[in-house]
Amino acid sequence: GANLLFSNWLNYFVFWVIYAIILININNAKYARDEKTLDEECTCPVCRKYSRGYIRHLIKSSEILGMRLAVMHNLYFYNNLMSEIRENLDNGSFTDYKNEYCVKLDTRI
Repeated sequence: GANLLFSNWLNYFVFWVIYAIILININNAKYARDEKTLDEECTCPVCRKYSRGYIRHLIKSSEILGMRLAVMHNLYFYNNLMSEIRENLDNGSFTDYKNEYCVKLDTRI
């Protein structure tokens, strides 16, 4: 029941790693030897230390660390996103912010 649902959700959440507001499928072969961080603009501990290739290797090898690193990065992203949304709501500029980022969130590389 709930464990299966959570497991399926977690697998989807992990494989689509957020990169500069653009979703990447870390399972794609093009990331196998990629030495870049998940997101060069991100300041999370994962992006400062690990490469796309290494995280892809961990996930493809079914290492729990790979899923953990991807989830840590994604949660960091969403936490910052919520902070930016609150800031734009307070400033009265949320509509412009939403229009700008909805386009970016629909983009996948």
